[in-house]
Amino acid sequence: MADPLPEFSDDDPLIAEADRRTGPQIQRTTTAEWVLGARLLAGAPLLYYGFVHATSPWLLRDMMIASQVPAPALLTYIVAPLELIAGIVLLVGAYARIAAGGGALLMGFLVWLTWTCLTLRDGYMPPGVTEPPPTPPITFPPVFLLACIIIAITGAGPMSVDEYMTRPEPPPPPDPNAPPTGII
Repeated sequence: MADPLPEFSDDDPLIAEADRRTGPQIQRTTTAEWVLGARLLAGAPLLYYGFVHATSPWLLRDMMIASQVPAPALLTYIVAPLELIAGIVLLVGAYARIAAGGGALLMGFLVWLTWTCLTLRDGYMPPGVTEPPPTPPITFPPVFLLACIIIAITGAGPMSVDEYMTRPEPPPPPDPNAPPTGII
């Protein structure tokens, strides 16, 4: 009969040392360089639209009113800062999986909002709306949503704070006073 696997607890010094060297699990990331492109593709638009929605809140509010979203004024002042924060955090790559998850939720909401406003052009207008509000092309939000999902799965990638925080410590230099090892 095989020996059972040893039990490990959270206060085990070996596990604590491994976590200290490699960082929290949420920050571990891939080394694939193409993830940097996905991070830029997700972070830059979130930052841009966050800035647009923060400086021109009526654009987002009008889209929400036309889509009959409850509390559009309140949501406008919640969505814009969240877009800015998610965009900045994704661009620098700090806790990118969490930011990408939040960015994916925001982008999912904006995809739905954009699609709803584009279907208003077919003749249906809710009460109080005379013309459809301006919307971005429908192809943009789904691409940004896909980039956020990729980052949430793979991590921030190279040139990110997450990569720096999870980089293992380099091995110590060899001791010049140590006796030689190996075949002499």
